[in-house]
Amino acid sequence: ALRVGRKAPYTHVAIAIGLSLAYYFTLVLVGMARQSIGDGSELLMWLPNVLFQGIGAYLVYRLFRS
Repeated sequence: ALRVGRKAPYTHVAIAIGLSLAYYFTLVLVGMARQSIGDGSELLMWLPNVLFQGIGAYLVYRLFRS
């Protein structure tokens, strides 16, 4: 959903790696928070998925709106 010029293949790779690392670190942080909270925090593990799906939906919306 991001528009980057055709002549920038390394930019696409950098964006993909950056998003992957951001998702991974978010997942790790939520896992650490879940361990400190204890029981009843199963829904907290869904936070990275919901967050990144929301960001993706917003970017797709912006892409089709313009």
